[in-house]
Amino acid sequence: MKQARAKAPVPLHSGVLCREENTRIYWLGGASFLICAYGASILIDPHMAAIERNGQLYGANGLRMFAAPPLSAEQVHGIDLVLYTHADDDHFETETAERLGALGAHLAGPAPVFAKAAHLGIPKKQLSRIRAGEILTAGEIRVTVFPADHPWQLLDVKKFGHPYGAGDCVGFLIDTPDMRMFVSGDTRLLSEHTTLSGVDVLGMDASTCCFHLGVQGSAALCRYLSGAWVIPCHYGTYDAPDDPAHGGDPADVLALVEGADKRLIDAAPGERIVFRAHRRVIE
Repeated sequence: MKQARAKAPVPLHSGVLCREENTRIYWLGGASFLICAYGASILIDPHMAAIERNGQLYGANGLRMFAAPPLSAEQVHGIDLVLYTHADDDHFETETAERLGALGAHLAGPAPVFAKAAHLGIPKKQLSRIRAGEILTAGEIRVTVFPADHPWQLLDVKKFGHPYGAGDCVGFLIDTPDMRMFVSGDTRLLSEHTTLSGVDVLGMDASTCCFHLGVQGSAALCRYLSGAWVIPCHYGTYDAPDDPAHGGDPADVLALVEGADKRLIDAAPGERIVFRAHRRVIE
């Protein structure tokens, strides 16, 4: 299978959370994002652990990685909110969740995430169970929980267990004074996606898995959101060319979207992307 590799990460530091009068987006690799706005900050599906073994780098989920994440849990001490789309180990990484929980972070996700986090011993006062339609806030950041459909266990129920059902997976619509961003989470294309409007930034899932948007679904979403900048994600982080979930190439999606080259933000993990007043600021 064709697999694209992300650019070399840009290492971040503890000052990344400092207050600025703008909105910054950082793709952290995989499906992970950090968003900072006016002194508030949120993480989405953070994976911040890496282990070297026999000369190879592995994530805490056991998947071989091309490069270490650009940010550690300790560097985001003081994060306002940690959001999870679902409980798969490439999104809810237990080692990162434990570290963030120990630092006092508040974690929010659908029911399977809540259950996993509680099982890790993270105090329930630091956990929130969320559902589609709910709204969460952190300072000037407003997050609307969006539905998602990701029953990938149907590939082999005997092997993988009961498929995710309604409410077990979500996406996020994020608003700040400077931009509106949509992060779909792992999901098939839904009719609800066609109701989105005013989106300035799309976290574009480049996975080819049939229980994700896939190439055609991601291209359709890019076309629906024709005014949005596009930040590819869910690709190029794990060395897994035979795994459709991780082995995609954003170019395959963008080839199906007219004018995509003018909207693409081909970010390296950790690269700073700035918005102000619904416009991208080139620094």
